Amino acid sequence: MRSELSCWLPYDLTFEDGNWKCLWIYGGEHHFNEPFFDETIQLLKIKKGSNRFFSCTSLSFLLDTALPSPPVPLTCFIFHVSRCGSTLLSQSLSVDHKHIVISEAPIFDQILRMRELDANISENEIEELFKKTTAWYGQNRTKEYQKYFIKLDSWHIHFYERLRKWFPETPFYFLSREPNAVVTSHLKRRGIHAIPGYVNSSLLKINLTEQHYQDFNYYTEIVLDNFYKGYLNVLAEHHPLNYFYDYGSGSNEMLYHFYQKILVQNSVPEENLQRLTKHSKDASVIFNGDEKVSYQIKHVDVILNYKLLLEKISSLSCAK
Repeated sequence: MRSELSCWLPYDLTFEDGNWKCLWIYGGEHHFNEPFFDETIQLLKIKKGSNRFFSCTSLSFLLDTALPSPPVPLTCFIFHVSRCGSTLLSQSLSVDHKHIVISEAPIFDQILRMRELDANISENEIEELFKKTTAWYGQNRTKEYQKYFIKLDSWHIHFYERLRKWFPETPFYFLSREPNAVVTSHLKRRGIHAIPGYVNSSLLKINLTEQHYQDFNYYTEIVLDNFYKGYLNVLAEHHPLNYFYDYGSGSNEMLYHFYQKILVQNSVPEENLQRLTKHSKDASVIFNGDEKVSYQIKHVDVILNYKLLLEKISSLSCAK
């Protein structure tokens, strides 16, 4: 084992002149509790010690180098349709210093989408890279960690088959929310997948047209509809380690449901529940509910597919 690599993390991939490079950052014992991992990276970059040893290697170094110590096993992947409580859930989980919580770390998205830049990379290489990177992030940097959660990006529902094949024994948790609430949230602060052309449209299962550029909200509705369709396909699989929750059933109930299904605990620590009273993206701000915005859905299918999804989620709850 190479102890000098302890607490170092791969955080970015670059592809230049046909070659992949991996950038590294020193995590130290910093407990990841920022709402998004982009913020964690920026914070680590200004911390003393983050530039020790090296910062750039080949992919083979990432793959071939043994971890400094055995990682904490991955507890769960969290999927979401955006603006549906996933950030609040990950923030609540991160309150516990026994939890590693990685929230939308860019490198996981980069690995899943490597073929957008490099058609020659194989499926086996991508799988190996994803699993090895997952292990690096599972380092028990504080020696206190017992559980490990990765919140994926919303469009990663379209990578479900691949991820389930790679992690057949890992629980997957799926969060949803009704379309009007999701779209109106993007009206206030638009995510990158709600901007036409920002995320590869083929990945989002959309054929871009001029109408999408003229009406970002209509585009967002179609993106969301495809997320719901992805969820419906997953539900049809009936995998025993897939769990679903709709944010419309309440935030406290969400946390209790997650603890029961994923952590097999019937109670939730008070400090974790208290995090639900604060804004998901700023723990210093008291959350007073979402601002009401009048909006009319144009893409009717998104409403129909959400209703079907909600019915199936409700039937699962009744069955159990």
